[in-house]
Amino acid sequence: MRKRISRQGVTVNAIAGTHVVFFGFDLATAKRKGCLGFSIHRTDNTENEAYFLEGMKTFEETDPGLAPGGKVSSAKHPFQSFQWADFTAKPAHDYVYRVVPLYGVPTALKQGTAIEIEIATEPEISGTHSVFFNRGAISSQAYAIRFGADRSPSDVGPPAYEWLSRGLLEAFKGFLARAEDSSFELFGAIYEFQWPGFGVI
Repeated sequence: MRKRISRQGVTVNAIAGTHVVFFGFDLATAKRKGCLGFSIHRTDNTENEAYFLEGMKTFEETDPGLAPGGKVSSAKHPFQSFQWADFTAKPAHDYVYRVVPLYGVPTALKQGTAIEIEIATEPEISGTHSVFFNRGAISSQAYAIRFGADRSPSDVGPPAYEWLSRGLLEAFKGFLARAEDSSFELFGAIYEFQWPGFGVI
Protein backbone atom coordinates (compact mmCIF):
# COMPACT_ATOMS: atom_id res chain seq x y z
CA MET A 1 0.00 0.00 0.00
CA ARG A 2 1.25 3.48 -0.88
CA LYS A 3 -0.13 6.77 0.35
CA ARG A 4 0.95 10.41 0.21
CA ILE A 5 -0.64 13.26 2.17
CA SER A 6 0.34 16.96 2.20
CA ARG A 7 -0.97 19.64 4.55
CA GLN A 8 0.24 23.17 5.14
CA GLY A 9 3.74 22.55 3.87
CA VAL A 10 4.18 19.13 5.50
CA THR A 11 4.24 16.00 3.32
CA VAL A 12 4.26 12.36 4.41
CA ASN A 13 4.82 9.44 2.04
CA ALA A 14 4.12 5.94 3.36
CA ILE A 15 4.77 2.54 1.80
CA ALA A 16 3.48 -0.51 3.65
CA GLY A 17 4.46 -4.13 3.21
CA THR A 18 3.61 -6.99 5.54
CA HIS A 19 5.89 -6.25 8.52
CA VAL A 20 7.29 -2.79 7.72
CA VAL A 21 5.88 0.66 7.02
CA PHE A 22 8.43 3.00 5.45
CA PHE A 23 8.02 6.78 5.71
CA GLY A 24 9.48 9.71 3.84
CA PHE A 25 8.92 13.24 5.14
CA ASP A 26 9.21 16.62 3.43
CA LEU A 27 8.86 20.18 4.64
CA ALA A 28 8.25 23.27 2.55
CA THR A 29 11.12 25.76 2.76
CA ALA A 30 9.20 27.99 5.14
CA LYS A 31 8.62 25.03 7.50
CA ARG A 32 12.22 23.85 7.78
CA LYS A 33 13.82 26.46 10.03
CA GLY A 34 14.11 25.25 13.61
CA CYS A 35 12.70 21.77 12.94
CA LEU A 36 14.30 19.25 15.32
CA GLY A 37 12.71 16.14 13.87
CA PHE A 38 9.43 14.23 13.72
CA SER A 39 7.37 12.43 16.31
CA ILE A 40 5.22 9.50 15.20
CA HIS A 41 2.19 8.26 17.12
CA ARG A 42 0.69 4.97 16.00
CA THR A 43 -2.86 3.76 16.62
CA ASP A 44 -3.44 0.09 15.94
CA ASN A 45 -7.12 -0.26 15.09
CA THR A 46 -6.77 -4.04 14.75
CA GLU A 47 -5.47 -4.69 18.27
CA ASN A 48 -6.76 -1.48 19.93
CA GLU A 49 -3.35 -0.12 20.95
CA ALA A 50 -1.96 3.40 20.72
CA TYR A 51 1.47 4.79 21.57
CA PHE A 52 4.38 6.87 20.28
CA LEU A 53 7.01 5.01 18.29
CA GLU A 54 10.43 4.93 19.90
CA GLY A 55 14.00 5.50 18.82
CA MET A 56 17.52 5.43 20.24
CA LYS A 57 18.84 8.89 19.36
CA THR A 58 18.51 11.50 22.12
CA PHE A 59 19.23 15.18 22.67
CA GLU A 60 22.15 15.92 24.97
CA GLU A 61 20.09 18.37 27.02
CA THR A 62 17.37 15.82 27.81
CA ASP A 63 19.30 12.56 27.54
CA PRO A 64 17.86 10.15 30.14
CA GLY A 65 21.04 8.07 30.14
CA LEU A 66 19.90 5.09 28.10
CA ALA A 67 21.45 1.70 28.67
CA PRO A 68 22.57 -0.20 25.55
CA GLY A 69 19.48 -1.01 23.50
CA GLY A 70 17.34 1.48 25.42
CA LYS A 71 14.65 3.45 23.63
CA VAL A 72 12.91 6.77 24.08
CA SER A 73 9.57 8.13 22.91
CA SER A 74 9.63 10.17 19.72
CA ALA A 75 7.32 12.62 21.51
CA LYS A 76 10.32 13.80 23.56
CA HIS A 77 13.18 12.76 21.26
CA PRO A 78 11.89 13.09 17.68
CA PHE A 79 13.35 11.16 14.78
CA GLN A 80 16.08 13.38 13.36
CA SER A 81 15.68 12.21 9.80
CA PHE A 82 13.52 12.73 6.74
CA GLN A 83 12.90 9.00 6.50
CA TRP A 84 11.90 6.39 9.04
CA ALA A 85 10.61 2.83 9.09
CA ASP A 86 8.28 1.15 11.55
CA PHE A 87 9.67 -2.38 11.82
CA THR A 88 7.14 -3.36 14.49
CA ALA A 89 4.14 -3.40 12.15
CA LYS A 90 2.17 -6.63 11.75
CA PRO A 91 0.55 -8.19 8.66
CA ALA A 92 -3.10 -7.44 7.83
CA HIS A 93 -3.37 -4.62 10.37
CA ASP A 94 -5.05 -1.23 10.09
CA TYR A 95 -2.94 1.60 11.48
CA VAL A 96 -3.27 5.35 11.84
CA TYR A 97 0.04 7.20 12.03
CA ARG A 98 0.16 10.77 13.28
CA VAL A 99 3.36 12.47 12.13
CA VAL A 100 4.25 15.81 13.72
CA PRO A 101 7.33 18.00 13.07
CA LEU A 102 8.71 19.36 16.34
CA TYR A 103 10.34 22.75 16.81
CA GLY A 104 11.83 24.89 19.55
CA VAL A 105 14.53 23.49 21.82
CA PRO A 106 14.90 19.98 23.29
CA THR A 107 13.74 21.17 26.72
CA ALA A 108 10.63 22.87 25.29
CA LEU A 109 9.43 21.17 22.12
CA LYS A 110 6.62 22.73 20.10
CA GLN A 111 4.39 20.89 17.66
CA GLY A 112 4.03 21.91 14.04
CA THR A 113 1.41 20.84 11.53
CA ALA A 114 0.25 17.27 12.15
CA ILE A 115 -0.45 14.74 9.42
CA GLU A 116 -2.60 11.66 10.01
CA ILE A 117 -2.23 8.84 7.53
CA GLU A 118 -4.22 5.60 7.50
CA ILE A 119 -2.28 2.50 6.47
CA ALA A 120 -3.29 -1.12 5.93
CA THR A 121 -0.41 -3.59 5.92
CA GLU A 122 -0.48 -6.48 3.49
CA PRO A 123 -1.54 -9.99 4.56
CA GLU A 124 1.11 -12.71 4.41
CA ILE A 125 -1.16 -15.19 2.63
CA SER A 126 -3.13 -13.63 -0.20
CA GLY A 127 -4.44 -14.97 -3.49
CA THR A 128 -2.09 -16.82 -5.80
CA HIS A 129 1.20 -15.38 -4.57
CA SER A 130 2.63 -14.74 -1.11
CA VAL A 131 5.82 -12.88 -0.27
CA PHE A 132 7.90 -13.56 2.84
CA PHE A 133 10.99 -11.80 4.11
CA ASN A 134 13.06 -13.32 6.88
CA ARG A 135 15.16 -11.18 9.21
CA GLY A 136 18.74 -10.82 8.04
CA ALA A 137 21.77 -8.73 8.92
CA ILE A 138 19.78 -5.50 9.00
CA SER A 139 17.98 -6.85 12.09
CA SER A 140 21.19 -7.55 14.03
CA GLN A 141 20.62 -4.71 16.50
CA ALA A 142 17.06 -5.82 17.14
CA TYR A 143 18.32 -9.37 17.64
CA ALA A 144 20.91 -8.20 20.20
CA ILE A 145 18.26 -6.27 22.13
CA ARG A 146 15.85 -9.20 22.15
CA PHE A 147 18.18 -12.15 22.75
CA GLY A 148 21.55 -10.69 23.77
CA ALA A 149 24.52 -9.56 21.70
CA ASP A 150 26.67 -12.51 22.76
CA ARG A 151 24.11 -15.27 22.20
CA SER A 152 23.97 -17.08 18.87
CA PRO A 153 20.69 -18.56 17.60
CA SER A 154 21.97 -22.04 18.48
CA ASP A 155 22.42 -20.84 22.09
CA VAL A 156 18.97 -19.27 22.27
CA GLY A 157 17.14 -22.11 20.56
CA PRO A 158 13.76 -22.19 18.76
CA PRO A 159 12.58 -18.67 19.75
CA ALA A 160 15.56 -17.13 17.96
CA TYR A 161 15.11 -19.22 14.82
CA GLU A 162 11.39 -18.48 14.72
CA TRP A 163 12.05 -14.75 15.10
CA LEU A 164 14.70 -14.79 12.36
CA SER A 165 12.49 -16.83 10.03
CA ARG A 166 9.50 -14.49 10.45
CA GLY A 167 7.25 -17.08 8.85
CA LEU A 168 9.42 -17.86 5.80
CA LEU A 169 10.53 -21.36 6.77
CA GLU A 170 7.07 -22.24 8.07
CA ALA A 171 5.39 -21.02 4.87
CA PHE A 172 7.91 -22.88 2.69
CA LYS A 173 7.36 -26.14 4.54
CA GLY A 174 3.61 -25.62 4.31
CA PHE A 175 3.91 -25.06 0.57
CA LEU A 176 5.92 -28.28 0.13
CA ALA A 177 3.38 -30.17 2.19
CA ARG A 178 0.77 -29.48 -0.49
CA ALA A 179 2.51 -32.02 -2.73
CA GLU A 180 0.38 -35.16 -2.52
CA ASP A 181 2.66 -37.60 -4.33
CA SER A 182 5.71 -37.91 -6.61
CA SER A 183 3.82 -36.40 -9.55
CA PHE A 184 4.28 -32.93 -8.00
CA GLU A 185 7.31 -30.85 -8.98
CA LEU A 186 8.90 -27.72 -7.57
CA PHE A 187 10.60 -25.12 -9.75
CA GLY A 188 12.47 -22.22 -8.17
CA ALA A 189 15.18 -19.63 -8.60
CA ILE A 190 17.31 -20.10 -5.48
CA TYR A 191 20.19 -17.86 -4.50
CA GLU A 192 21.43 -19.74 -1.45
CA PHE A 193 20.22 -22.46 0.89
CA GLN A 194 22.16 -23.29 4.03
CA TRP A 195 19.50 -24.14 6.59
CA PRO A 196 19.27 -27.92 7.22
CA GLY A 197 15.49 -27.70 7.34
CA PHE A 198 15.44 -27.27 3.59
CA GLY A 199 16.91 -30.74 3.18
CA VAL A 200 13.38 -32.02 2.64
CA ILE A 201 13.60 -30.98 -1.01
